[in-house]
This record gives sequence, structure tokens and C-alpha cells, in this order.
Amino acid sequence: MNDLTGNGAKIDIGRKTSRQERLRQALRENLKRRKDQKRRRERLENNKANKNRSSSKGT
Repeated sequence: MNDLTGNGAKIDIGRKTSRQERLRQALRENLKRRKDQKRRRERLENNKANKNRSSSKGT
């Protein structure tokens, strides 16, 4: 089955599907990377907050 673009050119459905699959995979990887970045930032912020609390108790 072929698809027609606005200019009448045919697009092979197999190519379109593989492109969609590559984009889908890239989006998944990007989401994983961004979630990991968020977790690291939160851990870093929690560690800083804990250090501040522990250092203020000593004075």
C-alpha cells in the first residue's frame, strides 16, 4: 500500500513505518534520559539539603 503526499509523490509505507519507529525509539530514549537527569538533580539537591542540616546542627 502506498501513500500520496501533497505533491502527488508516493511514499513507501515501509519507509514511513521505519521512520516512525525510529522517531518513537528516539523519543523513548530522550524521555529516559530526561527522567534520569531529573532523578540525579533531585538526589543532588537532597544531598545538599542534608549536608546543610547536619552542618547547622554542629554549631
